[in-house]
Amino acid sequence: MVIVTELIVQVLSAAMVPFFPDWAEKNLGANSTIVGVIFSLYPLSLFLTSLVVGMVSARFGRVFVYTMGLVLLGGGTVGFGFCRDLTSIMLMRVVQGVGGGCINVAGMALLLQVSTNIERDVGLDQAAIGLGYIVSCLGGCLFLCSGDGDGPMCCFGGGCAASLLID
Repeated sequence: MVIVTELIVQVLSAAMVPFFPDWAEKNLGANSTIVGVIFSLYPLSLFLTSLVVGMVSARFGRVFVYTMGLVLLGGGTVGFGFCRDLTSIMLMRVVQGVGGGCINVAGMALLLQVSTNIERDVGLDQAAIGLGYIVSCLGGCLFLCSGDGDGPMCCFGGGCAASLLID
């Protein structure tokens, strides 16, 4: 399950790359610098969250932190799809990054805790991350071709909800 979630996390982090810059310029008047800031808020908040989530997961439990990460990532992604101003969009990217950080750290700890073949499972985890980037850009392109800018965020946010049900 952790490996599937890693795939979803990577899909969510890059799904907007094909369509968001043009959409933000057309609908919000955002220039390339603002779009760059919006894109960088996710990895920045993921990085900062990852620094403390290990301690939090040791105290409150890895499964709890992992589940909260799914909720935050899914909610932030769906929220991002409905935002129509730059401040809200930036806030949702931070929420997504916090959720992604929780999932990455707690997920890796869970994977290492339950794995019977660490080499294979860590390799699969990293392969899922790479595949997630490929799938996200292709999915974003397909939604862009269909003319729907909100669709990717709602569909991919629903992926987090599905992950919660599978857990």
